[in-house]
Amino acid sequence: MYEWEQMIHVSYSRRGSREQEVVVSAIYGSPNAANRTALWTEIKRLARQTTLPWILIGDFNSILRPADRMGGAGYQEARVQQFRSCVNVFQLHEVGFVGPSFTWRRWNLSQRLDRALCNRQWLLKFPDVTTKHLARVGSDHRPILALSAPPRQNRRDRPYRFLAAWLGHENFPRALLMHGLAVPICWGSSRTLLKTCRCGIGRCLGILLDARDS
Repeated sequence: MYEWEQMIHVSYSRRGSREQEVVVSAIYGSPNAANRTALWTEIKRLARQTTLPWILIGDFNSILRPADRMGGAGYQEARVQQFRSCVNVFQLHEVGFVGPSFTWRRWNLSQRLDRALCNRQWLLKFPDVTTKHLARVGSDHRPILALSAPPRQNRRDRPYRFLAAWLGHENFPRALLMHGLAVPICWGSSRTLLKTCRCGIGRCLGILLDARDS
């Protein structure tokens, strides 16, 4: 671990296992563009020597592309190019996000200054990594949260999906009639009817799977 004014760089291993070791860099890019050049240089140095899964997350105080800002004036491509070059040359991957597009706002200017980047090894270990843009609390920046997998959808809100492959099972129609739909007819809302059918089909599939494994 080491600490610098624009970065805290740590390695973490689960129960001391080298196979589980990852590297995390918490970033705070200087508001001064000239000082941020030192950050890009340091990221390049670390990228050359890091072979473990590595994620960089925080406030880079720079956008990566024009689409990362809305409003304001005075866009300077040269400053953005330094950051973009740092990312592209060392094949760092931008982590996707959920939530509002911009993480910082002041007056009529909104920008995405906060993000996560990772190397190829991190993507191989955590292929579903994503970040979540949280609500601002006492700051003009939104906190961001890195997740090794996308947020789980509430089970009650998930749409029900009937898979056509189920019909390919030779015993599905008979099992459905005998076990799946052997339930009382429900008069009432479509939600109640769907729930009844879903439970019936679930029982049917369970019976087919048990028969396959026996």
